Amino acid sequence: MSFDTPRDKWADAPVDEAGAGRGRSGLSKEIWVSVITAGGTIAAALITAAVAIGTGAASVPGLDGSPSVSSLQRTIASLEQDVSTLNAENEQLSGQVGDLTAQLEATGETPVTTGSTATADVARSTDGTPIGLYSGSCLDLDSTAANWGVPEGDFCIDHGDDITTTSNTMTILDEAPDAATCAAQTLVTDFVSDAQTLLGKHLCVVTSSGRYADVSVVSVDEAADAFALEITVWK
Repeated sequence: MSFDTPRDKWADAPVDEAGAGRGRSGLSKEIWVSVITAGGTIAAALITAAVAIGTGAASVPGLDGSPSVSSLQRTIASLEQDVSTLNAENEQLSGQVGDLTAQLEATGETPVTTGSTATADVARSTDGTPIGLYSGSCLDLDSTAANWGVPEGDFCIDHGDDITTTSNTMTILDEAPDAATCAAQTLVTDFVSDAQTLLGKHLCVVTSSGRYADVSVVSVDEAADAFALEITVWK
């Protein structure tokens, strides 16, 4: 058995008379030069790409774990759509809040602000003009009468100057409270001994109707056995 070598094949190849100057040797060299040139170009491109990737100057999506440009573009578009949707929902909710606030104002109600303690409406107050009450008398904290229902009512000072209420619920405070402060009290008593000791202090009182009131003794007339009281009652 015999094998034809490339040299044998070239030996049998016909000579192109039009390209006689090229011959077998010239054609062979041309083919190998083309192969070498193409191979060198590919190798150079691969080396350049490898160096770029190795130095961080370039990355190949899918090989280095980084998302492709088209993937990032889709993500950005999705996020922009989400933002647009949320903005639209926010505008809708703001409109609903405005409508509800207008309705509350039209009915005379006070809107409650989230995150803060709304100030309760005042039902009645002495408003800087104290009322006098003798020992042995009562007044009605829920009354709308000009004299606060004296001498009957749910807040009383007896002849021993002790203070009692029909609700049996009072708390002594050093500072003027609001309705929320009164509502939060846990140290309560059913009577206070000697009203004169409360001069300048405040009493959180629960009225017979279950409302909260602030009663303050602002002065004492010992000769007349009478007390001047400032009162605020909340709805």
